[in-house]
Amino acid sequence: MEAQQVEQGAADTLPDSYKTNSLGELQLIAAAQRFQLQFSVLHPERKLLFLYPENECGIKKFVSTTLRPTTPHLPSFYNMEGCASFVANFLSMKHLDSPTELPLSLCSPTTVMRRRSASSFEYSTLLCSLLLGADFDAFCVSGYADRETCDLDRSLQLCPLENTEDSEDDLIQKKQEPDHLIGHRVHCWVLVRSNLQDVKQDFFIEPLTGRLYSTDSCHFLGVESVWNHRNYWINMQECDRGCAKMQFEFEEQQCWEPLVKVQRRRVTEEEKEEEEDEEEEEEEEEKEEEEGGEKEEEVEKEDDDKEEEEEEEEDEEEEEEEDEEEQEEEDEDVQQLRIAISCSWVSSFSINLSDEELKSCWPDGQRTTTYWRSTLQRFAPQSRTDGMTAQWTKYQDDDSSSVERHTESFTHRSDFLLRREENMMDGSSTETFEQGNPLHLSVFRNRPFTSGVELQMDFNDTRPLDLPKQRLLTPNQMTETFERRWDFLSRRHVIFCEPIEIGKLKPSTILEELVKEVELQFNRDQSKPANQDVARLRFFVSERCIKVIYHQTEGWFQPTEPTFHAPDWKTASDGHMTKVEWMEPPCYCSYQEEELMEEVMESLMEVKAILAFREDHEFPMIRETTGAAP
Repeated sequence: MEAQQVEQGAADTLPDSYKTNSLGELQLIAAAQRFQLQFSVLHPERKLLFLYPENECGIKKFVSTTLRPTTPHLPSFYNMEGCASFVANFLSMKHLDSPTELPLSLCSPTTVMRRRSASSFEYSTLLCSLLLGADFDAFCVSGYADRETCDLDRSLQLCPLENTEDSEDDLIQKKQEPDHLIGHRVHCWVLVRSNLQDVKQDFFIEPLTGRLYSTDSCHFLGVESVWNHRNYWINMQECDRGCAKMQFEFEEQQCWEPLVKVQRRRVTEEEKEEEEDEEEEEEEEEKEEEEGGEKEEEVEKEDDDKEEEEEEEEDEEEEEEEDEEEQEEEDEDVQQLRIAISCSWVSSFSINLSDEELKSCWPDGQRTTTYWRSTLQRFAPQSRTDGMTAQWTKYQDDDSSSVERHTESFTHRSDFLLRREENMMDGSSTETFEQGNPLHLSVFRNRPFTSGVELQMDFNDTRPLDLPKQRLLTPNQMTETFERRWDFLSRRHVIFCEPIEIGKLKPSTILEELVKEVELQFNRDQSKPANQDVARLRFFVSERCIKVIYHQTEGWFQPTEPTFHAPDWKTASDGHMTKVEWMEPPCYCSYQEEELMEEVMESLMEVKAILAFREDHEFPMIRETTGAAP
């Protein structure tokens, strides 16, 4: 009644088809009433069928005519996942008045789209209309489901972001409490049959969540009836094991009883003539086989036979005429019912939503879902100033009292941040970026260290090749890795004399006083002999010496490891000794002490810039975009 009262104020704006029934609809409802009566007499133990509930104007409408095949002009609606996701996100669930009783009303998809609140039957009607418009063989299913499915309770389900070895069915069996209404909770969902749109097998779609299930899923416990925009079928199969053993070939009348019967094939005139000719031939053969007897008796017998044949033919013609009349009347009634079912009373609607409606894909612009040991909050794109679209909180226990980790997702941020994960167990934090940020960051990770914080920076492929691909910094040391460098440098490891404070570093800082050792590692250069190809260089800054380790020659027990001390290191005429000069004969690269310290300082200052960049963008403005995606 509440639904009707709401609609009474807007009744004038609704088409006449919402407020009245046509002659065809009245005949259809009358046929449905007879169908309901026959079903109740034959199966008194089963519940009444969901056939002709009232619409939003209080008018009884046959459920098949409430379906309105609709083709939205949006690419995301051309597949079943897009349709199911839209319906699940766009609407909010309205509980049935009684969990074990069918609803008394079924609103049209147009009203459901406007209200954005619906029961499972109205969810399914809207979803089935969209799927039919996309040429899927879709049906609404009225039946029974488990408590969690009917109540949209996902507390026993794993979050889609969860990565665990536990299966969802095992989790349900472990955690589920006894339900005294099991097998009696009324629910409605959607069936999509195979052989159309490359659908390999039949499956169910749960409209409240948009998830796809196999037809033997333990969530669905039985089926009463099924309908589409062409007919209505009653299930005559046993559901003692749920839907696992059910088959959905509606042409099998032993399994499904249709409201509109399939028309019987008429016997053509040619077939009638052929049958008559066959009968005459059989009679002639019988006559030829008869022997003996008097001629008069044969003549009399023939006359009697002719009279009997004429009488039989007259009786057969009368019966055929009666059958044809009955067949014509029945076919005419069936055809009228088929026409009435195919004519939907619902006015056409579209999903051409405005940008604001696309941004607020959920009725309130956000939705919170509780899963097993986790909570997922989702926000409409660009509805928050920080660009957050989802926040997933994982708990350690069933009571959700101890947080294990937070995971946040973002979009359209000015710092190009995509994801942030905070692990409450070890205090670490990991941030993932998309390409486009000015510092070329791909991943930024920090975690508590024994004497400070460990920082890890991964860079994307847009970064120049001579700069580090990854950097790991602790208060006592820094390790950088390189890829595809022209001089084959693969790793640089710096050890500090004492814990370093990045915030206090300045370009004028004398780094030689802070650095204890620098080690360079090189990949193999196949153009040189191994004993002339440098594998590692170790700069002992405080001891003023360099140790060179060459790649090991095949068959040698150990590589060559010469050491050069400060007197040889800085005795060149220009005041600097290059690697070429103090490592003759191999000519590999030209590292100078000052240049090496400059590169180390550049890396440390880049770390300082990254930390400042992250602090400045803690509350970023959202990037301007040309359009918003739903």
